[in-house]
Amino acid sequence: MTGSDVTLRCRDKDNNRLDAFFYKDDVLLGSGPDGEFILSKVQQSDEGLYWCLPDLHGLSPQSRLRVRAPPPPPPPPPPPPPPPPASSVSVLRLFCHLVVFCPYCICSVLLVSICCSRKTGNKPAISMETTPPVGGGGEDEEYDDITADVTTEHEL
Repeated sequence: MTGSDVTLRCRDKDNNRLDAFFYKDDVLLGSGPDGEFILSKVQQSDEGLYWCLPDLHGLSPQSRLRVRAPPPPPPPPPPPPPPPPASSVSVLRLFCHLVVFCPYCICSVLLVSICCSRKTGNKPAISMETTPPVGGGGEDEEYDDITADVTTEHEL
């Protein structure tokens, strides 16, 4: 991967390290201690055929190095949605308060006025008096000695 370090190793069939010279595309790169050669921060230009030439042994098989570009970074997360404008929130909140508060105030004022008017007692009571009809005959003659005098009082 682009930007990574790559270590080339030269070993025999028994996996023993061999002092060797390292080549890329028939060009000598150099030698490395203990049969290793490090390519630092590889780029696309480092692609090619690599092999080693160990002391007292023949040529090693060639290996192709391919360098890939790093995967693109993940896209940033989408920004959170903006909060609703303060003015619309304020208007909605004001409306809700008015819907609750206005009926409460109206009812309270009405109740207080009703209670105050009952407590004053300054108004005279209304009285109504009924008297029996004068004259006549018929069925009412049996009860001539009974007088109907009814008084009803109402306070408003």
